[in-house]
Amino acid sequence: MPIPDLDVVFYGDCFLSDQAKAGSKGQTSELAEFTEDDAVSLGPFVAEVSAAFTSGQRPVGGPPAKGRTSVPLTVQWLLKSLDRRFGSRKASLLFLGELKQVRRYLLDPDLKADVDGRAEQVIGRGGRGW
Repeated sequence: MPIPDLDVVFYGDCFLSDQAKAGSKGQTSELAEFTEDDAVSLGPFVAEVSAAFTSGQRPVGGPPAKGRTSVPLTVQWLLKSLDRRFGSRKASLLFLGELKQVRRYLLDPDLKADVDGRAEQVIGRGGRGW
């Protein structure tokens, strides 16, 4: 039996910041991409998976102390909660980042049109739905 061709839709670049799209070099923090608005909007989703929220407990150590950071304290608090749940900062960042992308896709009509257009191109070339 022949192996069928596989077409994959790529749209990850749609979610990159303007700085990343421009190929700007320099160290940027993944955390710098999260805003206070993100924390407010994504907090309920974090609550669904975070034992710190569902059990009514605060993350270990409580809210972070104020310091010199561009990351809102509420985002730090959400990540601490996710760290307790997943046991890894990288997993927490990935989870929160994926949620942010879904939110942007649903709320930004231009972004949604770009992503959907790319998917339609692949499906139009003979891709099959599930």
